[in-house]
Amino acid sequence: MANIHVRDNDGNGNFTVCFHIAIPNVTNLVGVNYRAAIVSSKFNGKGASTILTVGGVGEIDAGEKTNLDSGALYEIVESISLTGALQTSPQAAVDQLNTRFTAAKAETIALLTTKLQYFGYTAGTGG
Repeated sequence: MANIHVRDNDGNGNFTVCFHIAIPNVTNLVGVNYRAAIVSSKFNGKGASTILTVGGVGEIDAGEKTNLDSGALYEIVESISLTGALQTSPQAAVDQLNTRFTAAKAETIALLTTKLQYFGYTAGTGG
């Protein structure tokens, strides 16, 4: 399994990149597991989904797909310009991707814990 999947280049140094963020196996403020909340809520307009397919070069394996479907991993797709980094060296591009992954992970966990902190709460009198 991989955290970063580089897809295609638009010809101008802008690459489509999939980041796979590990979601902590913890509950929100009302006792709902965040992984389940991602799946049920369609978090960020998509929930548990991927643009990748199982098998093949640069794709995901069955275990990764299972983790994405269950909410254990969350996929972010971004367009990232690597033009400057690639002019320096391939390692500079890799470093830029790793730096962006680290930032995207922190941003995603912060957004998740804010948006879904009360997801799943229900109340009522029972009739």
